[in-house]
Amino acid sequence: MMDLNDNGAPQSLTSVTGTYDVASNGRGTLTLSSLATPINASFYVVSAGKMFFLSTDTQSVNSPFAGAILGQTGTPFSVSSINGPAVLASEGLGTTVGTSQAQVGLLSTDGAGNFTFAADQNDGGTVSKKSVSGTYTVASNGRVALSAATSQPVIYLVGQNQGFVVDGSASVSTGTIDPQAIVPFSNASLSGTYVFGNAPPVTSNPMSSAGVATADGAGKLSGTLDENNNGTLAGGQAFSTTYSISSNGRAILGSNDDILYVISPTKAVY
Repeated sequence: MMDLNDNGAPQSLTSVTGTYDVASNGRGTLTLSSLATPINASFYVVSAGKMFFLSTDTQSVNSPFAGAILGQTGTPFSVSSINGPAVLASEGLGTTVGTSQAQVGLLSTDGAGNFTFAADQNDGGTVSKKSVSGTYTVASNGRVALSAATSQPVIYLVGQNQGFVVDGSASVSTGTIDPQAIVPFSNASLSGTYVFGNAPPVTSNPMSSAGVATADGAGKLSGTLDENNNGTLAGGQAFSTTYSISSNGRAILGSNDDILYVISPTKAVY
Protein backbone atom coordinates (compact mmCIF):
# COMPACT_ATOMS: atom_id res chain seq x y z
CA MET A 1 0.00 0.00 0.00
CA MET A 2 1.20 3.50 -0.76
CA ASP A 3 0.03 7.12 -0.74
CA LEU A 4 1.72 9.65 -3.00
CA ASN A 5 1.23 13.24 -4.07
CA ASP A 6 2.24 13.98 -7.65
CA ASN A 7 2.28 17.77 -8.12
CA GLY A 8 -0.83 18.26 -6.00
CA ALA A 9 -2.67 15.18 -7.25
CA PRO A 10 -2.88 12.72 -4.32
CA GLN A 11 -3.22 9.01 -4.98
CA SER A 12 -3.88 6.10 -2.65
CA LEU A 13 -2.65 2.80 -4.05
CA THR A 14 -4.02 -0.28 -2.34
CA SER A 15 -1.41 -2.58 -3.86
CA VAL A 16 2.21 -1.90 -4.83
CA THR A 17 4.56 -4.66 -5.93
CA GLY A 18 8.14 -4.85 -7.12
CA THR A 19 11.52 -6.45 -6.57
CA TYR A 20 14.65 -5.73 -4.54
CA ASP A 21 18.17 -7.01 -4.12
CA VAL A 22 20.78 -6.42 -1.39
CA ALA A 23 24.56 -6.78 -1.73
CA SER A 24 26.81 -8.03 1.07
CA ASN A 25 27.92 -4.46 1.88
CA GLY A 26 24.32 -3.41 2.62
CA ARG A 27 23.65 -1.51 -0.60
CA GLY A 28 20.43 -2.52 -2.27
CA THR A 29 18.31 -1.66 -5.27
CA LEU A 30 14.55 -1.82 -5.69
CA THR A 31 11.97 -1.34 -8.41
CA LEU A 32 8.30 -0.62 -7.80
CA SER A 33 7.14 -2.11 -11.06
CA SER A 34 3.36 -2.07 -10.58
CA LEU A 35 3.09 1.74 -10.75
CA ALA A 36 1.97 3.45 -13.95
CA THR A 37 5.49 4.89 -14.11
CA PRO A 38 7.81 2.44 -12.30
CA ILE A 39 10.11 3.85 -9.61
CA ASN A 40 13.72 2.77 -9.26
CA ALA A 41 15.81 3.47 -6.17
CA SER A 42 18.92 2.44 -4.29
CA PHE A 43 19.09 2.02 -0.52
CA TYR A 44 21.61 1.41 2.23
CA VAL A 45 20.87 -0.88 5.16
CA VAL A 46 21.76 0.52 8.59
CA SER A 47 20.12 -2.29 10.55
CA ALA A 48 17.24 -4.73 10.21
CA GLY A 49 14.86 -1.89 11.09
CA LYS A 50 16.44 1.11 9.38
CA MET A 51 17.50 2.05 5.83
CA PHE A 52 18.13 5.19 3.78
CA PHE A 53 17.06 5.36 0.14
CA LEU A 54 17.56 7.52 -2.95
CA SER A 55 15.64 7.50 -6.24
CA THR A 56 17.76 6.66 -9.29
CA ASP A 57 15.42 7.62 -12.13
CA THR A 58 16.21 10.61 -14.32
CA GLN A 59 14.20 13.74 -13.50
CA SER A 60 12.39 13.52 -16.83
CA VAL A 61 10.93 10.19 -15.65
CA ASN A 62 10.33 10.74 -11.91
CA SER A 63 11.08 13.64 -9.57
CA PRO A 64 14.16 12.95 -7.39
CA PHE A 65 13.52 11.99 -3.78
CA ALA A 66 15.34 10.56 -0.78
CA GLY A 67 14.33 9.43 2.68
CA ALA A 68 14.33 6.74 5.34
CA ILE A 69 12.71 3.33 5.75
CA LEU A 70 11.89 2.21 9.30
CA GLY A 71 10.63 -1.14 10.51
CA GLN A 72 7.14 -1.21 12.05
CA THR A 73 6.44 -2.32 15.61
CA GLY A 74 3.11 -2.81 17.32
CA THR A 75 1.19 -4.37 14.45
CA PRO A 76 -1.69 -4.83 13.88
CA PHE A 77 -2.56 -1.18 14.48
CA SER A 78 -5.85 0.24 15.72
CA VAL A 79 -7.39 3.61 16.56
CA SER A 80 -5.61 3.52 19.94
CA SER A 81 -2.20 3.24 18.22
CA ILE A 82 -2.19 7.03 17.93
CA ASN A 83 -3.15 8.43 21.32
CA GLY A 84 -1.82 11.49 23.12
CA PRO A 85 0.49 14.34 22.09
CA ALA A 86 2.87 14.06 19.14
CA VAL A 87 5.01 16.63 17.35
CA LEU A 88 4.37 16.88 13.61
CA ALA A 89 6.93 18.58 11.36
CA SER A 90 6.58 18.89 7.58
CA GLU A 91 7.98 20.85 4.66
CA GLY A 92 6.84 21.49 1.10
CA LEU A 93 6.31 24.09 -1.59
CA GLY A 94 5.12 27.57 -0.66
CA THR A 95 1.98 29.26 -1.94
CA THR A 96 4.13 31.63 -4.02
CA VAL A 97 6.07 29.91 -6.81
CA GLY A 98 9.74 29.48 -5.92
CA THR A 99 9.19 29.55 -2.16
CA SER A 100 8.97 26.83 0.47
CA GLN A 101 6.57 26.13 3.31
CA ALA A 102 7.27 24.54 6.69
CA GLN A 103 5.12 23.80 9.70
CA VAL A 104 5.70 22.37 13.15
CA GLY A 105 3.01 21.72 15.71
CA LEU A 106 1.24 19.46 18.16
CA LEU A 107 -1.05 16.68 16.97
CA SER A 108 -3.23 15.62 19.89
CA THR A 109 -5.30 12.44 19.59
CA ASP A 110 -7.62 10.75 22.07
CA GLY A 111 -7.19 7.13 21.00
CA ALA A 112 -10.86 7.04 20.02
CA GLY A 113 -10.79 8.74 16.61
CA ASN A 114 -10.70 12.47 17.43
CA PHE A 115 -7.80 14.86 16.91
CA THR A 116 -6.71 18.49 17.15
CA PHE A 117 -3.70 20.02 15.43
CA ALA A 118 -2.20 23.37 16.43
CA ALA A 119 0.90 24.49 14.53
CA ASP A 120 3.19 27.33 13.55
CA GLN A 121 3.59 27.74 9.78
CA ASN A 122 6.08 29.67 7.65
CA ASP A 123 4.82 30.06 4.09
CA GLY A 124 7.46 31.82 2.00
CA GLY A 125 8.43 34.05 4.94
CA THR A 126 4.90 34.72 6.19
CA VAL A 127 4.55 33.22 9.67
CA SER A 128 1.13 32.30 11.02
CA LYS A 129 -0.62 29.91 13.36
CA LYS A 130 -3.05 27.23 12.18
CA SER A 131 -5.50 25.07 14.04
CA VAL A 132 -7.75 22.26 12.86
CA SER A 133 -9.75 19.48 14.50
CA GLY A 134 -11.59 16.46 13.22
CA THR A 135 -11.65 12.69 13.22
CA TYR A 136 -9.23 9.97 12.17
CA THR A 137 -9.28 6.31 11.26
CA VAL A 138 -6.47 3.76 11.56
CA ALA A 139 -6.13 0.69 9.34
CA SER A 140 -4.52 -2.47 10.67
CA ASN A 141 -1.45 -1.81 8.48
CA GLY A 142 -0.86 1.57 10.18
CA ARG A 143 -2.40 3.91 7.61
CA VAL A 144 -4.04 6.87 9.37
CA ALA A 145 -6.51 9.09 7.49
CA LEU A 146 -7.32 12.50 8.99
CA SER A 147 -10.62 14.21 8.14
CA ALA A 148 -11.75 17.84 8.49
CA ALA A 149 -8.55 19.10 6.90
CA THR A 150 -8.40 20.69 3.45
CA SER A 151 -5.14 18.92 2.61
CA GLN A 152 -6.44 15.49 3.71
CA PRO A 153 -3.11 14.34 5.22
CA VAL A 154 -2.26 10.67 5.58
CA ILE A 155 0.05 9.20 8.23
CA TYR A 156 1.77 5.83 8.12
CA LEU A 157 2.61 4.62 11.61
CA VAL A 158 5.99 3.12 12.43
CA GLY A 159 4.97 2.59 16.06
CA GLN A 160 2.88 4.23 18.76
CA ASN A 161 2.42 7.92 17.84
CA GLN A 162 5.35 7.75 15.40
CA GLY A 163 5.39 7.76 11.62
CA PHE A 164 5.60 9.55 8.29
CA VAL A 165 3.05 12.05 6.95
CA VAL A 166 2.14 13.23 3.44
CA ASP A 167 -0.60 15.72 2.57
CA GLY A 168 -2.75 16.02 -0.52
CA SER A 169 -2.39 19.73 -1.26
CA ALA A 170 -0.40 21.57 -3.92
CA SER A 171 2.39 22.13 -1.37
CA VAL A 172 3.24 18.39 -1.64
CA SER A 173 4.36 18.51 2.00
CA THR A 174 5.93 15.51 3.70
CA GLY A 175 7.26 15.04 7.20
CA THR A 176 7.29 13.05 10.40
CA ILE A 177 5.44 12.70 13.68
CA ASP A 178 7.18 11.80 16.94
CA PRO A 179 5.60 10.90 20.29
CA GLN A 180 6.02 13.69 22.80
CA ALA A 181 7.29 12.96 26.28
CA ILE A 182 4.97 13.45 29.22
CA VAL A 183 4.10 17.13 29.74
CA PRO A 184 4.39 19.68 31.32
CA PHE A 185 7.62 21.07 29.90
CA SER A 186 9.73 23.98 31.17
CA ASN A 187 13.06 25.64 30.37
CA ALA A 188 14.70 22.81 32.31
CA SER A 189 13.44 20.36 29.66
CA LEU A 190 16.36 21.42 27.43
CA SER A 191 19.65 21.02 29.22
CA GLY A 192 22.95 19.80 27.77
CA THR A 193 24.61 19.66 24.36
CA TYR A 194 22.66 19.05 21.16
CA VAL A 195 23.62 18.58 17.49
CA PHE A 196 21.18 20.14 15.00
CA GLY A 197 20.54 20.41 11.26
CA ASN A 198 17.70 21.57 9.06
CA ALA A 199 15.56 19.51 6.70
CA PRO A 200 16.66 19.15 3.05
CA PRO A 201 15.62 22.17 0.93
CA VAL A 202 12.67 21.82 -1.44
CA THR A 203 13.33 24.86 -3.66
CA SER A 204 16.23 26.51 -5.47
CA ASN A 205 18.28 29.25 -3.74
CA PRO A 206 18.19 27.35 -0.44
CA MET A 207 19.93 27.90 2.88
CA SER A 208 21.06 24.94 4.99
CA SER A 209 22.81 24.80 8.34
CA ALA A 210 24.10 22.38 10.93
CA GLY A 211 25.87 22.86 14.22
CA VAL A 212 26.10 22.19 17.93
CA ALA A 213 24.32 24.03 20.74
CA THR A 214 24.36 23.95 24.52
CA ALA A 215 21.27 24.73 26.60
CA ASP A 216 21.75 25.67 30.26
CA GLY A 217 18.29 24.54 31.40
CA ALA A 218 17.48 28.10 32.48
CA GLY A 219 16.72 29.83 29.18
CA LYS A 220 20.10 30.45 27.58
CA LEU A 221 21.39 28.74 24.42
CA SER A 222 24.79 29.07 22.73
CA GLY A 223 26.86 27.24 20.14
CA THR A 224 28.41 27.28 16.68
CA LEU A 225 26.99 26.53 13.26
CA ASP A 226 28.05 26.06 9.64
CA GLU A 227 25.84 27.57 6.98
CA ASN A 228 25.44 27.15 3.24
CA ASN A 229 23.49 30.04 1.72
CA ASN A 230 22.85 29.11 -1.93
CA GLY A 231 26.41 27.83 -2.34
CA THR A 232 28.17 30.41 -0.14
CA LEU A 233 29.73 28.68 2.86
CA ALA A 234 30.21 30.25 6.28
CA GLY A 235 31.72 27.98 8.92
CA GLY A 236 32.23 28.10 12.65
CA GLN A 237 29.81 30.94 13.38
CA ALA A 238 29.25 31.49 17.08
CA PHE A 239 25.75 32.33 18.32
CA SER A 240 23.94 32.87 21.58
CA THR A 241 20.27 33.43 22.28
CA THR A 242 17.54 32.85 24.83
CA TYR A 243 14.69 30.37 24.89
CA SER A 244 11.36 30.13 26.67
CA ILE A 245 9.46 26.83 26.76
CA SER A 246 5.72 26.64 27.38
CA SER A 247 4.17 23.76 29.29
CA ASN A 248 3.11 22.07 26.02
CA GLY A 249 6.68 22.04 24.67
CA ARG A 250 6.39 25.03 22.32
CA ALA A 251 9.47 27.22 22.67
CA ILE A 252 10.32 30.71 21.43
CA LEU A 253 13.98 31.37 20.58
CA GLY A 254 15.42 34.84 20.99
CA SER A 255 13.86 38.12 19.88
CA ASN A 256 13.13 36.89 16.33
CA ASP A 257 10.41 34.58 17.65
CA ASP A 258 11.88 31.51 15.98
CA ILE A 259 9.84 28.49 17.06
CA LEU A 260 10.96 25.13 18.42
CA TYR A 261 8.90 22.21 19.72
CA VAL A 262 10.34 19.91 22.38
CA ILE A 263 9.73 16.22 21.84
CA SER A 264 11.75 14.98 24.79
CA PRO A 265 14.74 16.15 26.86
CA THR A 266 17.00 14.78 24.09
CA LYS A 267 15.10 15.79 20.94
CA ALA A 268 13.33 18.84 19.46
CA VAL A 269 12.31 20.15 16.03
CA TYR A 270 12.35 23.70 14.72
